Amino acid sequence: MKFPLSGDEEARSLPSGSPTLTWTNVRECAVCLGEYAAGERIKVVPACAHGFHADCIDLWLAAKTTCPICRTDLKPEAPLAPIPPFHQSLNKKIRGRVLLQPTES
Repeated sequence: MKFPLSGDEEARSLPSGSPTLTWTNVRECAVCLGEYAAGERIKVVPACAHGFHADCIDLWLAAKTTCPICRTDLKPEAPLAPIPPFHQSLNKKIRGRVLLQPTES
């Protein structure tokens, strides 16, 4: 079973680099609205490729689980809900019928 990442774990898992990366023609961080400077550390959200100052996105992800620009959900998919007992018994009956049917050779 895979558990969702906390905001801190999400922030640590983001790739980082400098504003010279080719993905950006945006000159400012959408979180703080400050301009990127040469040599500053930035992080890129892999799901949507948006970049932010490393400290800004870390703070953002401590409180929220979406991209600040496009609102892409950054949480892993939630596990499926358990199958209700009625459906489990029906599922077993169907599976039993399928498995018991003779195969043509």
